[in-house]
Amino acid sequence: MAAGAPPAAIGLQQRERAFIAGLSAATGLSPRVVAAWVHAEGDYRSAGAPGSNFLNLRTGERTRGYSGVPVHSGNGGFAQFSSVGDAIRETAYWLTHMGNYSGIRAAAGKPDGVQLAAIARSPWDAGHYHGGRSLTDSYKAVTRHGGGFLGGVTGAVGDVGSAIIHPGRTAEHAIGAVTDAAADAGKAILRGVAELVVGVVLMALFAALIYQGVRRMAGDQPRLVVVPPLPRPPMAAGTTIGAAAAA
Repeated sequence: MAAGAPPAAIGLQQRERAFIAGLSAATGLSPRVVAAWVHAEGDYRSAGAPGSNFLNLRTGERTRGYSGVPVHSGNGGFAQFSSVGDAIRETAYWLTHMGNYSGIRAAAGKPDGVQLAAIARSPWDAGHYHGGRSLTDSYKAVTRHGGGFLGGVTGAVGDVGSAIIHPGRTAEHAIGAVTDAAADAGKAILRGVAELVVGVVLMALFAALIYQGVRRMAGDQPRLVVVPPLPRPPMAAGTTIGAAAAA
């Protein structure tokens, strides 16, 4: 589902993470699969629709989505949502209620490859993601280069799902949960780097102490003293060793 170029958005990465985590929690799809799906749909950049519509849903001229959330018609009938929570609710409704996507529902909870294949076979994309190749390529890209990103998303799936499904909590809580998870992941990385640096410094100091100790021990070893030969006693004039011996 292609769309026009979106306007610049503040906090886009946080909202994308919240969408991925929330849709995963609401549908049972792997957050890695959802991230690859979002990536294949344009990552909300040149091919992505605005208004938190990360999977480029078309709602035509409707003012309400099929789930009941308010929507605004965008370019080419692409939906624009007022919040990430509304986008998650509407997208999850499509996947959990509409007959066209029963194959995706059946794949939820199964290995990632099965889920990707079900999405590719569905009518979500008219070209079926080039026979699934573009989805597979996106999956490889997000799992190879998005370790920290996906770690934050995966760790927050439960919190985000609770924030969206249970009343009394808002989408802002969901975004905050994912943002906090990402911040914690960053702090963990910094702590690891700091510990590595401290370890290297301590090892260097320890090596220096050993070196100084070896040198000191070598300096304390007894040295060989060379005693010069003693001078011979003077002999009387005209005597020889033989004559002295005969006497």
